[in-house]
Amino acid sequence: MNAEQKKFYLTLGLCVTLFSFMACSKGDVAGSEETLPSDIPLTSLQIPPCSRSTVSAWTLNSEDSVYAQPTDSAFNENDFAVEADIFLKGKKGYMTLASAGVDGDGDAWALRVENGNAIFAWRDISTSNEWYRLEAENVLVVNDTMTIRAERYGKLTVLYVNGIIKAASESASAIENVNGHFTIGFDPSSETENMPGSVLYVRFDKVRYIQDDFIEERPDSAGLDTDAPLVIDPELSENSTDSTASGERPWIAAWEFDDSLNVGKDYTGNGHDALAGEGKITVKDSVAYFDGSSGLEIPLVSDLQKNSFVVEARIKPTEFGAMKNILVAEPPGRSGDGWMIRVDDGYLTVHFRDENTDYADWNVYTGEKLLLNEWNAIRVERSDDAVKVFQNGVLTIDASYTGDVGEVTYNWGLGYDAMNQSYHDRCFVGYVDYIRFGSLDQMSKDSLGSASSYVLLADWEFNAPDFVGLDKIANNTIYNRVGNAKVEDSSLTLDGKSGLYLPLTKTFLRNEFVIDVRLKPKAFGKIQNILVAEPPGRYGDGWMIRIDDGILRIHLRDSQTHSVEWQIFEGKALKADQWTEIRMIRSANALQLYQDNELIVNAAYQGDISQLEYDLSIGFDGMNQNWNERFFEGQIDYIRYYGIRQ
Repeated sequence: MNAEQKKFYLTLGLCVTLFSFMACSKGDVAGSEETLPSDIPLTSLQIPPCSRSTVSAWTLNSEDSVYAQPTDSAFNENDFAVEADIFLKGKKGYMTLASAGVDGDGDAWALRVENGNAIFAWRDISTSNEWYRLEAENVLVVNDTMTIRAERYGKLTVLYVNGIIKAASESASAIENVNGHFTIGFDPSSETENMPGSVLYVRFDKVRYIQDDFIEERPDSAGLDTDAPLVIDPELSENSTDSTASGERPWIAAWEFDDSLNVGKDYTGNGHDALAGEGKITVKDSVAYFDGSSGLEIPLVSDLQKNSFVVEARIKPTEFGAMKNILVAEPPGRSGDGWMIRVDDGYLTVHFRDENTDYADWNVYTGEKLLLNEWNAIRVERSDDAVKVFQNGVLTIDASYTGDVGEVTYNWGLGYDAMNQSYHDRCFVGYVDYIRFGSLDQMSKDSLGSASSYVLLADWEFNAPDFVGLDKIANNTIYNRVGNAKVEDSSLTLDGKSGLYLPLTKTFLRNEFVIDVRLKPKAFGKIQNILVAEPPGRYGDGWMIRIDDGILRIHLRDSQTHSVEWQIFEGKALKADQWTEIRMIRSANALQLYQDNELIVNAAYQGDISQLEYDLSIGFDGMNQNWNERFFEGQIDYIRYYGIRQ
């Protein structure tokens, strides 16, 4: 950049001239610096656990582009990072990549390259008026894109080149009283910007320490093991490259209520359509409404006669009563095997009876009270010797039961008492999104197995309009949102201009985890983020769940294994205005992706993606990468994040 260009930037909006910068009492940045030795052995350097959030990012469009703006309060924090992507045509000379406060009378810093070296220089006026610098020697290359980064953590200053630490030093100085201007591509105090090349991109990050009071102190997380292996399909070899899996789907019947003209349709294709029982059931927006005098009857056939099974349901009760049936295989009278899932005075209850061992008595297990006028996700797991119940991802019943309830002999009732026992209709009142019945044995083989292998660490149900980002587990509540992100009808509504910031905590610093999402996209775009832990720029571990032109994709990157390249796993196309359930399972050496309970991706992946450094985001690009905002448009019913229990 020549002197006229520099003078133009400094006089237009900066209110000072090039001459006044050169006469600044604090001196030329490059002319009077004390070089601090890189006195910390890099092999033993301990970087504190930190999260980073991008304050601003700038993309420059041409080789001679420069930029300047007044500094603000964001530049007055000592813990920060500045990063620049550059392209050099030669190593000789001097180029400022970014600076802040050089023209002011307070603290200041500058990131630059000079004669083959990368340099971070700073000034702390509380200790002296001198400039200090940390230097990484002989690190520059020509005719290739490079990334130069400086980070401050308390007394520690670290200099990175292409994602690798090249120099580090400790000093008592602080940089927290910056005034003047922030610049890109030039140093206001110097006329020696003569290195051939250009600045392509600059990012300024806030750095904060990750607290230690998250996972470790949660009482129900005792036994949580971030290193415990997650059991995946044993037929998946470490060298597998097949990204899809075939075989029997675990659901035997699925009543999804997507067709108002065929309310009881079984969407598995297995033919277990529910028949009209009593009253009239209405369907709107893929949800069935039961008015307290209606229900469906399910004809009994042999593949419904199971002792080991799973039932999942999503319901929104609008009225409680003594007995409200959800799904029951209940024989009338005092004899016969049977089981029931119902709501008694607001509490979820499950009932089992094996005629050979229990005779006429029912074994009753009571869970937690349901949320009235809110959506409740229920999962009942019946194994050969136990029963487990999950409500909104939380284990509420865990009991032993060794009877055999598979010899049921009567039709089932969905939402009412199909046996017409006359003394109580037991009709459910409210909305039902879906009810599914499957084989627990088949799920254990092909799918997740028992959900008790996992512990729910974060749960955003989006049920509270006045507290959009509430985490029901309470450790990762979201307070910062962008645009008009709001809760409507128990779901997060994003308008293509909104999203949520999710601060990085130790909860997410793991390589093995499970994520459940239920969403309904309204419109598709080139890139739409769902939940991402994506480092901006070219370096760092990360993972992303996103939609690219309507296709669900998972992106994983272990920077030590794959450097700057993302490993991409492609799912199936989503349908606009239809709900889709997504489950991502990341194990030590594999990735599995389910869409609507169908295994779509079953692939080997070697790498450790636990070393996250940046905050996460929901529904948009929280890293402000400037070139793509990546907004999701539609509704998100819930996002749940699980760890692995020993």
